[in-house]
Amino acid sequence: FRSVAMAAMTGFLFHINHIHFNGFLSPTYGVTFEQLLSKGNGMGVKFVWEDKGAPDVASLLSRSWHYIVMNDYTQAPAREESRRASVEVLKTQMAPLLEQCGGTPVLLEMWAYRAHTKGSDDLGDHAEFTSRLQEGCREYAAALAEVLPQKQKPRVAPVGTAFMAVHAARPALWHDLFHTDGFHPSPIGSYLEALEIGRA
Repeated sequence: FRSVAMAAMTGFLFHINHIHFNGFLSPTYGVTFEQLLSKGNGMGVKFVWEDKGAPDVASLLSRSWHYIVMNDYTQAPAREESRRASVEVLKTQMAPLLEQCGGTPVLLEMWAYRAHTKGSDDLGDHAEFTSRLQEGCREYAAALAEVLPQKQKPRVAPVGTAFMAVHAARPALWHDLFHTDGFHPSPIGSYLEALEIGRA
């Protein structure tokens, strides 16, 4: 087995995202890379169960890893201003931590919401929102590739692209990829997400 850190996760595998093991960042909630590094996980709550996750990114990446799976807040790569801010944070703050731990970053390309929610109306329809997310994720990967050693060349897990392919081929199944809130993945969506992470 190879060691994998689930870093900067804001909604990874929704149905298990309140179970945090060694190698996971403690619960996060809708935070960008910049917020995650400056303020921690964004939850601001204490949990009654014993949380085994790392309290912050620096702690998580203070040990050696083979891979670090990470994503930004869903809408951040789709918007020019937040994308630029995230690129800067990735290059100046996250890259040194990644280089220190030696792991290969795996950028999780997020999926567009099933319907407009959380102020996403300006991001277009599902296809346009997905296209913006793809573009942002490519920029993130290129930014990290500029500053990390070749052996840590970033990979992309194209989950949003996979969701879009299901949308085109089987719209009813695509609908079922989402939890009832329309933006978190259902168990089926989580399975597809895990497959794309594994392929990356």
